[in-house]
Amino acid sequence: MKRLLFVCDSLEEKGGVEKLVSLQANHFEAQGHVVRILTRYAQNKPPAYPLAPGISVVSYRWAFRAAGLTKLWRFGGFLRWVRTQVRAFKPDWVMTNGLNVGVLTILANPDYKKQVIACDHNHFGNASGLWNRLRKIAYRDIGHIVSLTREDLPLYQAVNPRSVCIYNPVSLTSAPGRFARNRQVLAVGRHTRQKGFDLLLEAWQQVVKAHPDWTLTIVGEGDETPSLKKQIQQLDIGETVHLHPFSDNIASYYQNSNLFVLSSRFEGLSLVLIEAIAMGVPVVAFSCKTGPREVLEQGGGMLVEAENVSRLAQTIIYFIEHPETWDPMSEAGKENAQRFTHDNYFAQWEALLR
Repeated sequence: MKRLLFVCDSLEEKGGVEKLVSLQANHFEAQGHVVRILTRYAQNKPPAYPLAPGISVVSYRWAFRAAGLTKLWRFGGFLRWVRTQVRAFKPDWVMTNGLNVGVLTILANPDYKKQVIACDHNHFGNASGLWNRLRKIAYRDIGHIVSLTREDLPLYQAVNPRSVCIYNPVSLTSAPGRFARNRQVLAVGRHTRQKGFDLLLEAWQQVVKAHPDWTLTIVGEGDETPSLKKQIQQLDIGETVHLHPFSDNIASYYQNSNLFVLSSRFEGLSLVLIEAIAMGVPVVAFSCKTGPREVLEQGGGMLVEAENVSRLAQTIIYFIEHPETWDPMSEAGKENAQRFTHDNYFAQWEALLR
């Protein structure tokens, strides 16, 4: 039995980091370990993903939109708070999730650095100059770094040779038989600039001119929801675009879609992309940094030059007009998704914790 401490920004959002922290915490608690989660931001509602009753959650009440001197003061307060929390819990391992919260936790607890496993949950190059320099200082002597992709692994190994690549796992599996024929294109994610839904809407304006009987459904929510709604009106595509909030039954959206589109400007690995191929939904994805190339290298979808709106539209239209490609792509994706099983994922994590 080990004492495992997870540190992340929040558990309130239905995002990939929150899903993975909850998945790991539940798994290790079920294995008999003592598990606690620390969150940097105040938790004003229950976790987005259920946690086992034996898992404790402790939050530092950092205001999400703190700025200026308030933000600087919060940094100091968090450093003191996370140091106190780590010393009180006396963990065997500390798993940090996210660059900023990881760096702060490590710098506040130098005595525990050999017991830290850090995962940024994003591609290496997304860090600003300041946070990249702090990462090199904080990460160089810790126990392990987990990279989400092979592409980023050498960059992390240059910081710390005890770096490994562990792919995110998928929890969804497809039902037997063929996938839907509902003439629906699906995208899933937070409404942020990173996810590139503004680019997808530009492309969709071209798609719907050629195929007005098809619809686009975007599942998610976030700060850019108002601007996306305004863009939909400006592009005059409101009759074929539907914005839905996050759902506890995301599988039903995959089951009722012909195609999944990933329009992100950057990613870590993209959990929703893996979910789509596991559900047998063919994919069209921007070849952004990082993840889509590695996820789709063994089949299940088509890659498009990153942020090339015209090529994205053309590729979606090609898919719509070539239904003979649908079933082979669906089957290839389901076979490819076998690389991302829970068994593979936790076997690698358990090796790190020995």
